[in-house]
This record gives sequence, C-alpha cells and structure tokens, in this order.
Amino acid sequence: MFRLMDLHVDVGTSLLSEKVFGGKGFLDAGPDAQFDLSKALSGRYSWVVSAVFPGTRFVDPGSGKVRVTFGCSRCITLEQVKAIVSVEKAFAGKVKVARRFEDLKAGMEGTLTLIIGLEGAYPLSEPADLIELSELGVKVLGLTWNVENGFAASCMSRKDYGLTGSGEELVKLANKLGVVVDLAHASEKTMLDVLSVSRKPVLISHTAAKALNDHPRNVSDEVLEELKRNGGVVGATLVPSFLRQDGKATLEDFVRHVMHFVEVAGPDHVGVGTDFLGIPSTPEGLENASKVQAVLEALLKEGLSESEVEGIAWRNAYRVLEASLPQ
Repeated sequence: MFRLMDLHVDVGTSLLSEKVFGGKGFLDAGPDAQFDLSKALSGRYSWVVSAVFPGTRFVDPGSGKVRVTFGCSRCITLEQVKAIVSVEKAFAGKVKVARRFEDLKAGMEGTLTLIIGLEGAYPLSEPADLIELSELGVKVLGLTWNVENGFAASCMSRKDYGLTGSGEELVKLANKLGVVVDLAHASEKTMLDVLSVSRKPVLISHTAAKALNDHPRNVSDEVLEELKRNGGVVGATLVPSFLRQDGKATLEDFVRHVMHFVEVAGPDHVGVGTDFLGIPSTPEGLENASKVQAVLEALLKEGLSESEVEGIAWRNAYRVLEASLPQ
C-alpha cells in the first residue's frame, strides 16, 4: 500500500454537521460515512487538505432550489478552523494540523496530518486579510467556489473576466506568506492568469479532464500544459458527474481521467482530490477513504511504474507544499 495525500475532503463543514460526525464522531462515523479517522488510517491516508467551506446553503422559497450565500463567510470560516483544531486536540498523537512544512513529517510517522484549505476567498474583504487566516492555520487558498468574487471569476461566471487586480495582489501575497493557491472552481481565464502570475506551484485540488467530459468544473488541456510549466499538481476527483456526463461513473472512469492527466501534464503533476464528504455519491468501489488504494493498484495495471504511482499518491503534492509552506 502507498501513503496517500488527498487534496480535498470537506472536513471543516462536516465537523459542524450532525449528519456526518454528530452520531458516532470523527473516530468512526459508521459504515456509510465516506471519511473518518478509522477509514483514513485503514486506507493509509497520511495527509488531507481539509476544506473549510465559507458559505451558507438555503432553499430559495420562490424556486425551491438550493442556493449559497457568503454574507457570514468570515464567522463560518473561523468556526470551521476552530473545529479542525479541536480534532487535533481530541486525537493528540493521531491527528495533527500542519502549520509549517516541518509538521508534514508527522504524516510519515502514522499521524493523520490535516492541511487547512479555504474553499473560496469570500471571507477576505481585501488581500491583506489573508495574513490573519494564514496565522490561524489556513495554508491552501481557493480563489473561488462556484460563485465569482472581487478576486476572480469562477467556473460558473457568465463572463469570464479572469483574475482581477486585487486577485493578482492576493496571489502574490499568498506566495509570500507560504499559502498554496488552489484553482479548483476557478474559470479558465482565472486559471491561466494565475499560472502566469504565481511564482510558486499551485494546486487544482479536485477536478477531472474536460477533454473526456465537457463539464464546467473540469480542466482543459491548455491549463494542464501551463500547470506543468508552473510545477503544480492537479487532483483527480471522484465526483461522478465530472467523470461521466450521465453521472454513472466507475473506478475505470476515474482511472481514465487520471491517465489523461498523466498523458498531458506528466506523471509528476498529478494527484488525488476525492471530494469526500462534499458529494452525495461516489463511483462504485470507491465509497470511502479505506478503498482509494484500489485506484493506485489500477494505475499500476495501466503500466505506470511504482515510482510514478507513489508520486500520484502523495509525493507530487508533497513537493508543492514543500515549495510554499513556511519552513
């Protein structure tokens, strides 16, 4: 079995939801849970980018559709960061929050190491606000979710205006602070703009290949080629609708997207970002964190070397973190 780094699990939001960990807790949330400490350790998870989602979902009374607002994003962010830190305290010796690169070494010793990632820059009123969040432990910054903001256009923006002036300032500050920029959910132009501005490697934490399934959340070959030049890593996700248009994805579909990333960006620029706890269903055979090793075994059967699969499993993303996190 390979060590594993998962570039996107919705730990922050889920810790505040009784539906996920409220019944049996973070140690073992039961057989239906996609992710908990027991399943992570069983699947040889060593590091997890633990997402903090700063939005509030509500049902629009007119349309009946679920919508998201970011009006209370700062408070929501702080509560989720506190919740992640509380897990570290509750499971001392088994769980650690990475605040510096040195902390990642705990993952080599059997400790599940959590890297806090903010899924959208909505709590920031200006770039300098990132300083506070960085000091609180946020080490991965997604510029957007599916809603545009004053820093960047999202993959769902009607007009793709890319990175704004404030957004460029934010990217440069993230580079300086040792915060990794995450381009998942960003628009095509935003991705290309960031890849031309960032002096540090970036992540596209959880996505799939647009060439195989033309979904707004998926990434183009042009972006993958620029990502390779940047030295960054793209995380292949388990979201069924990203993998197949009909949403009936299998493990084989997931492997197909991984192999496309390998062919275009190269094996040194690919990782895994499941989106566990953020999706209602997964491809059959990949229902939870204990089963992700099946993907790595399948990649070996596809002809990748053990060294290449180890890179995809964790080493590539570890390199990106090493290039940015404070030493």
